[in-house]
Formats: sequence, C-alpha cells, structure tokens
Amino acid sequence: MVFTGSAGCPEFQPNKFKADLCQICTQKIQLHSSASEEQVARALEYAVDTLATPVYSHKNQHTADGSEGILYLGGYKPAVNPQFLQDTGIQFIVNTAAGLTRVLGPRYIKQLEKRSQQFPDIVVRNINLQDDLIQKIDFKEFEEVSEQIQDYLEHGKSVLVHCAQGKSRSAALVTFFLHKLLKISMEECLVHVNMKRRMADPNTNFKQQLIQFEKR
Repeated sequence: MVFTGSAGCPEFQPNKFKADLCQICTQKIQLHSSASEEQVARALEYAVDTLATPVYSHKNQHTADGSEGILYLGGYKPAVNPQFLQDTGIQFIVNTAAGLTRVLGPRYIKQLEKRSQQFPDIVVRNINLQDDLIQKIDFKEFEEVSEQIQDYLEHGKSVLVHCAQGKSRSAALVTFFLHKLLKISMEECLVHVNMKRRMADPNTNFKQQLIQFEKR
C-alpha cells in the first residue's frame, strides 16, 4: 500500500462504516500521508478479502493421480483463515510484506500462533518488502523462492503468496515466478496476473525493476 498524499486532505479521518475511506474527502486511505498505523490496520481489516485468488495450476509430475498444485495470490487474511487453508490444502506460504505484525498487532500475532498449532506442516517463508517507491527487489531471493514454489506445485501441493492486500508486493513475486517458469515476457505475466486477480497491480517501482530484470 503506497501512501501518496495525493488526496490533498489535511488529515485522514476514517469513515465509521468503511474504514478504508476518509469521511472528509471520501478518498482511499492510501491517498493520504497522515494515516496512523492503527488506522491502516483497521482499513486492512475492513477491506482485505478472507479468500485468495487461484492464478496458476500445475499437474503433479511425480504421481499419476491427476492432482494439481495451485498457486494462490491474496492478502494477509487467507494466510490466517483456517477454513481456506484446509479447503485448499496449502502447504507453502510466502509472506512478502514487511512489518505486518507491527501494523496489525496482537490479534494478528495470535492468528499466526493459532495457524502454527493447527497446521504445523505448513512451511512459511517471509520476504520483507516495503510497498514503496524505493524498495529494491532482491532478485536472487526471488529466484530462490520461485524454485521453492515450483517444487511444491510440481508435487501437487498448493502455495499461497500474500502481502497485506494481495495487490502489489505479492503480485510482483507471482509475476516474476510466472516469467521464470513459463518463459514469457513480464508484460504478459502482469496481464495474466491482473486478469486472474483484478486488483493485482505491482507499484511502479516494482514494475520497472521487473522489466529491467527481463532486459539483463
């Protein structure tokens, strides 16, 4: 979530019914630079869906049972939604958002602890990305994680890649993964991801870095 301040509003005052909207100017929280961490947490709690979007499937290459590994893209809520995790059989979770525990606080931390207890076999990897216009992508780390994702999918095991909203950071990693796996352009991957999940849209900084990586 990139905070631009472009709303021109002196102070973000959340709408009591829609916590991601300002009651003064009626624009989204990310268009304000004055929102507090508590306000951001409440906005995410209100706006983020509890389910994730399937963006790619891969048939199990190691057995003939026809099982598929599915790659899901979403916000933080599916990663702590027991019903979603159980129904989809998620085995690997990649969190691309730095600072979620700080922003979302004790309730989220308890949800993570509960997930560890209920699903001890799920492997979790964290990539600490800030969703801003100066964050540098560690493409070596992206490549390592992409290899892990591919391995899980090829064994018919499903994967969830998430950030706070399932919009920018997680979409950047999924775009990179599809580029490496399918050998198609970053632009084609961006279009594919956006077609599957309409809100998926890496910020301009991430897009530029992905395009530059492709030109190496």
